[in-house]
Amino acid sequence: MKDNQIKQPKKHPHAEHIVEFARQKASGEREAGWWQWQYQIQSSWRDVAFNSPLFSERGETVYRCIKTKNHPNYDKHEEVRAEWAKVKGKGTHELYFFDEEEPSKGWLQVTVHFPAWFSCCKYEIREIKVEPKLKLIPWDKVPKGVATNFGEFIGVNSLGAAKLVHKNSTGFYFDHRNVEYLRLAPEDEQPWIAAECGSLLAKTASSALDFLDMDVRYVDIAHNQVVAVFKVKGVREGWTDKPELCK
Repeated sequence: MKDNQIKQPKKHPHAEHIVEFARQKASGEREAGWWQWQYQIQSSWRDVAFNSPLFSERGETVYRCIKTKNHPNYDKHEEVRAEWAKVKGKGTHELYFFDEEEPSKGWLQVTVHFPAWFSCCKYEIREIKVEPKLKLIPWDKVPKGVATNFGEFIGVNSLGAAKLVHKNSTGFYFDHRNVEYLRLAPEDEQPWIAAECGSLLAKTASSALDFLDMDVRYVDIAHNQVVAVFKVKGVREGWTDKPELCK
């Protein structure tokens, strides 16, 4: 048989685990209960309940081996310490501890860079849930006629200030306000606004559908003549009219 016809060995995907399991078995450490083998299901770990892990040649199952309380070098925080080392400093997780000698304090966040890992404490890692930042509605695309806290909105001037019209006992008057102080009026205060292009929504109203939740209806005002009307119901998800929520 030629050399190039010699079948080459193929390493088992769990070779290191098989060697370690054999070492534990030969040394008597397994019978002494020093180790616990586990397999991974999604993001959690479960104990191997049978005599030995089923080290499949396909290698689809992920295994690990951890020390038990019977091991002379057992560290109750070994697992969480290793997990914390992976995520520490990334800004995605926080470490919390529970002092079993002072349970009334509850779970507290670890604020020091190097945790002491006290034996009287339990530790757990929590993922930081970051709320996505909201986007401020573009007032220059808000349709004319929408009601705000300062009156009827009629546009934005060249300086970026909102142009508004008010009504009081003496009549109407115009005003300008910084858009940072502008808020949409509640839905029950919003008027029905007619679009200016017959059966279709005006361009301004159509683009506002991206960030405003609007009730759109089509009104038949004469034979074969339909007018689109709309009313602002509020701000769509991901948007806001409050600048402080965008920081």
